[in-house]
Amino acid sequence: MAIDGELDATVLRALHALQKRRVKCTVATGRGYFRLQKCLGSAFTPNFPMILENGGRICKANGSPLLARPVAPRTFPIVRKFMFPRYVRGVDFFQLEDNKYVVLEHPGMQTSPGKVFLAEKFVAARYDNVDAFMAHVTASRCCKLTFFPKDEKKIPFPKCVNASRNESYETVMRRHVSKGAALRQLCEMSDIPLSETLIAGNDYNDVKLFELPARWRIAVGNDCPKLQKRATCAVATPTAFGELLQTFI
Repeated sequence: MAIDGELDATVLRALHALQKRRVKCTVATGRGYFRLQKCLGSAFTPNFPMILENGGRICKANGSPLLARPVAPRTFPIVRKFMFPRYVRGVDFFQLEDNKYVVLEHPGMQTSPGKVFLAEKFVAARYDNVDAFMAHVTASRCCKLTFFPKDEKKIPFPKCVNASRNESYETVMRRHVSKGAALRQLCEMSDIPLSETLIAGNDYNDVKLFELPARWRIAVGNDCPKLQKRATCAVATPTAFGELLQTFI
């Protein structure tokens, strides 16, 4: 199951009921572990490994890593040129060893005066210099670089870079890394047939999930027409999705 964003109370009740019936329930998200925990809080604890950073990392519910697919070092020089203020307000990545983020934030490019991308408790290091940030990137095994475009414009990454746009930001990952590839690998590792899975999603980074031969593919909301085309069922709201889940209990 791929759930992104705050979980609706109806969804939570259904997930808890499914877990009591020993159904494996998890999340697949673009977030890193800390941001996901901020979203979920104590309301929901997956009983199956989680897919983080759009498939770049698989970990246990406590954040302990099971598998990581770091961005290839040869990608770093290619994307470096797009880290300057003319392209982005800032860039960040999730640091695997301490579950915190490293942030490049250009001075004067914040969304509003004094506002930062992430609270300090989630940040391992914050830079306003591209070279210093890139030195940290090169030394780290990050799985996803997240670019926040200036003026919300599309960044002209070359085709050789595995880049994708989601909401108001763009991400760069290793080639062939996606939520869908991670879920396929996770199911193979756990001996769970994809034909017996249910996937739910609402955004463009869920498209690769919906290309899998899952038994049920539930599109939530109308933000991503590509999901609608691949879905076995579509619902308008998270609450409607939770009500649909109740029928599986």
